[in-house]
Amino acid sequence: MMGFHRQRWLLRLGWGVVAGGLWRILSLVINIAVSNSTTGLLGWGNLIAALVIVPGIEETFFRGYLGRGISIQIGMWPAVLIQASLFAMHPIHWAQGGLHLISIFGFGILAGWMVEHS
Repeated sequence: MMGFHRQRWLLRLGWGVVAGGLWRILSLVINIAVSNSTTGLLGWGNLIAALVIVPGIEETFFRGYLGRGISIQIGMWPAVLIQASLFAMHPIHWAQGGLHLISIFGFGILAGWMVEHS
């Protein structure tokens, strides 16, 4: 069993879903401003997926299962760095490249640290 526990899962991971959703809103606004195009970005299904479903899955998997499980085995900081690295190397994130990877990795470190201290 990895590190995910059902007890208080919403309190432990819910803030990460909110933070991930806010990060995606900011990214969406910047992308729209840079490209001057909203084609395919603003449907209700896309917004719900981008702001609720995807952050929920990412937080549960990367911070809930991987981060907590690795932390139990080898300690907090190695676990935070490993889960943040794996989070940044996700194919969807990798495709964004460059500076996006740095911000994604930074968010992974912050989110992992917050889970460990919650």
